Amino acid sequence: MTTYHVPSAQFCCSGTKQLKVVIALYDNDILMRQVPCKLLSRSAEIVRNTVFPEIQSNIMMIDKLLRVVFDHDGIKFVNADYAINDEIVRRVGNLFYTRRFAELLLREVLIYNGKMKSVMQRIAIQVASQGCEIANLLPVNGKSWWPMVEDVFASPAVQALRYVLLAELETHTEYTSISIDATLRICLSILGQSAKKDTASAYSAGDSVKRVLSVKGRTGAVLAMIPMSAETSEVVTKALSDNMSVIAKQQVKFVFCDNASPKLLTHLSTIFPVLETLALDPVHLPIVYEYSTWRKRTPGSIFLRTIMAKFNKRDNTRTANSWGPFYCGDSTDKLDKAESIMRQKILDRSMSSTRATTIQNALKGDQPWYTIIDYIESLAALVALYPSEVTRIAPGPNKQVYRILWSAAAIDRIEWMFNNMRIRHSMAASECTLLPSGTASNEALHAELNRCFRSTQSIHQSTIRLKLQILCFAKLVSHTSAMYRPTIKQMASSHVLARSLVCQYGPQSHGVSGAMSFQLIAI
Repeated sequence: MTTYHVPSAQFCCSGTKQLKVVIALYDNDILMRQVPCKLLSRSAEIVRNTVFPEIQSNIMMIDKLLRVVFDHDGIKFVNADYAINDEIVRRVGNLFYTRRFAELLLREVLIYNGKMKSVMQRIAIQVASQGCEIANLLPVNGKSWWPMVEDVFASPAVQALRYVLLAELETHTEYTSISIDATLRICLSILGQSAKKDTASAYSAGDSVKRVLSVKGRTGAVLAMIPMSAETSEVVTKALSDNMSVIAKQQVKFVFCDNASPKLLTHLSTIFPVLETLALDPVHLPIVYEYSTWRKRTPGSIFLRTIMAKFNKRDNTRTANSWGPFYCGDSTDKLDKAESIMRQKILDRSMSSTRATTIQNALKGDQPWYTIIDYIESLAALVALYPSEVTRIAPGPNKQVYRILWSAAAIDRIEWMFNNMRIRHSMAASECTLLPSGTASNEALHAELNRCFRSTQSIHQSTIRLKLQILCFAKLVSHTSAMYRPTIKQMASSHVLARSLVCQYGPQSHGVSGAMSFQLIAI
């Protein structure tokens, strides 16, 4: 008694687990603005009441016979044999948790986009609100939570739900038109990779993650977010092939991208049997233009956006044949003499300001382009009206803006962009209602990803893959709920997600039983 039962020893005869309960009770009393009292008796009562099956009363050192289990309504202690053999309890490393806790973890991780600091706070609040006095036994380090998150999202129940959501998109022909784009900023913080030299990386060129390819569907659904090693046609094709089902591949007719080329079309045709053509993103050119103005809107960039927006307009009196067949990279196409002269005026900046003003005032933003020369003429007018803007150098391409506009007036670039109007006029009007503008929706998704990873200084490859899976799953839940089960009141996607995670997904909606808070975890 005089050796061990002193403040400096912090000894408890039953072992360290009861002592941890004592510490948690003390912290709870302090946070509740109460005077800590009877800590040993209260801790013994908690351990005695929660352990099932009961441990023999003649055993004193019980540390090795107990396991701490996380449940939705609090922290519990169970018999080690029960925890190992019972199907209700899952084990990940040295952590044990129940199905109900997994459901809680799934909801919070999806709602907070995998931000573990917010998730830990929310779960601590949930557990404490259930009357648990030892909520401080929950892990306080994100490294302890990620194994559980990975276990939950890799479970057959969650994966089955993901396949159900993707199958619902296939049923509504979401894959008829897809847009693809890659981003690199969130990959710069991956550990073991060098942003400058591949030889300085711990990974081989094929195993590194240098890009994240986003794939969005006809109505803006996030179909996939795929880590890749490069942005070449071969790598993009393999990534899409590995992450799309056979039914999805058989639906793809049109692909929007910002680097359309005959090579990419040839490679994608090997996995998409009904693919007809590619279309060049019309929004990318205004984005590059605004690089020279520090991403600020100017009169010139507004005029250019009006010019490029005409590629997304639809004339109900015309058909796709009004613009000829789909362009697939035919190298024999050339500009005629009038078009070549007008294109040269972009480079020379020789159009008169009077003529340029007339063209700007006559521009009808609610109609598509009908001829190539009208489009080139509008670019020449832009160059003539805003000389101080177009002579700036745009970071990235490191070229003057008017030279970038001149390159955009090349015959192959024009034909790829005219495919936007051919595609929209070959689809039904109802299918074009939510059809995104090129890869603009992908760029918006990339901005959201950058915000999610803004405070991340370093991250492992496995973690970024898991976080992308979480973000994509959350987008699928909110999109399918809002798109195919519309409500009268308009709600933000985050609100739709939060409400959807507690709704009942019964046989009438998906053909499977069980709730969004899944009923079984078995790996």
